[in-house]
Amino acid sequence: MKKLELVFLTVTLCSVATTDLSGKVFSFPQQGSTAHVRLAPLVSKILFSTTVCLRFRTDIDNFVLFSMDTPAQTNSYAFFRIEGQVYHFWASGSMDDFYGLPNNLNKWNSICATWDAGTGMAQLIINEIHSLKKTISAGGSISGPPIIILGQDQDSYGGGFDASQSFIEQIRDVHMWDHVISTCEIKSYMQGFVHRPGNYLNWARMDFSIHECAGRGF
Repeated sequence: MKKLELVFLTVTLCSVATTDLSGKVFSFPQQGSTAHVRLAPLVSKILFSTTVCLRFRTDIDNFVLFSMDTPAQTNSYAFFRIEGQVYHFWASGSMDDFYGLPNNLNKWNSICATWDAGTGMAQLIINEIHSLKKTISAGGSISGPPIIILGQDQDSYGGGFDASQSFIEQIRDVHMWDHVISTCEIKSYMQGFVHRPGNYLNWARMDFSIHECAGRGF
């Protein structure tokens, strides 16, 4: 298998596009309550389980990576880090805290968040370190047209951003599946190898819009 390679030159733009983002990054140059990237899913469906994986690099401790809301449900799916290396993980409107995960500043980190509504089992994996599994929203689901945002937390549907929670630096290789992917697939993603792309969000077939001129890297 061939490892993914990254080549980028940060630029700024405000646009809407559908494109192959392989080898590219989104760059968030400064803290604020406006700049964010909005992603559109490949399909419209009710989610009863899901996996989100992405890579990030930053030098701050308090930030939001991924936020998904629906009209009827704030924090349908979200994960972010707060001070003290604690991660909040939301699924179907409920949340639990996850501890003891890596905190590699100024380096690329790979994170996957998995949730199965049937059992409620949720887990975070960062750089091949697995958190304990916890129960979140057993029997829940995610339905309705989603707004999916990188770099900000939605306190209301598509808005309500807080500058103190905004992400700074770079995000890439975002994928989302409508199921919990296997341990082997997660390991492959973590190691940077070519893997089966997401069937809900796919970095190589991404429909996205950049708001308030967050950066896109080439």
